[in-house]
Amino acid sequence: MYSISYSFRRFNWKIPIIYRWRLNLIFYKYNFINLVLIYIALLNCNISAQIISPSEVITQTAKITLDALRGKEQYYKENSEELYSLIDSILLPNFDRNYAAYLVLGRYGRTATQEQRARFSIAVYNYIVKRYAFGILEFQSNQLSFYPHELSLDEDRTTIRGSVKLNEGQSVSVDYDLRLSNSQWRVYDISIDGISYVRNLRSQIGSEIRRDGLDVVIERLEN
Repeated sequence: MYSISYSFRRFNWKIPIIYRWRLNLIFYKYNFINLVLIYIALLNCNISAQIISPSEVITQTAKITLDALRGKEQYYKENSEELYSLIDSILLPNFDRNYAAYLVLGRYGRTATQEQRARFSIAVYNYIVKRYAFGILEFQSNQLSFYPHELSLDEDRTTIRGSVKLNEGQSVSVDYDLRLSNSQWRVYDISIDGISYVRNLRSQIGSEIRRDGLDVVIERLEN
């Protein structure tokens, strides 16, 4: 009788301890998960705060470029290599040339070698730099403006739209397509008066690649 009563008392004594232990475990897990979620939220907020908005990328890049060209337009028209070098130094840090090349190459990129893709990426970028360089020489530096732009939190591609008055007096649209990659907004296409550099080049080289092969097209772009 004693042993039965003793066992019963022991059994009743153990139940609340086990129960409390499980409750404590659940409580600690719950708090740990909450702390992790709070940390992730704060980290994301910090990263978002450090990312320069696409509007800022474009306005800053355009200002630096036009300030560098102001009063020297004729000089750069006569010295194209220096013009290309100037535009390259300003544009390259904010340009996603691999993605631009990917869009231009399209389905032909599936069979391209790594070396071909690397050469093609540089060739496409240089093509865009040259056309953009001579296009921007026609801009009136104080007549470039951009429209208000709103960006959703989940967007990773966007377009900054603007307009500029040319030296001839005509106003044209200037649009910059950007992509968020590695926490940085980078340009991958530029459209002047509705004509996209990337789409225009893609429409040109498709038949050339089929006819002559990718290596020939790359050499043509490089030269």
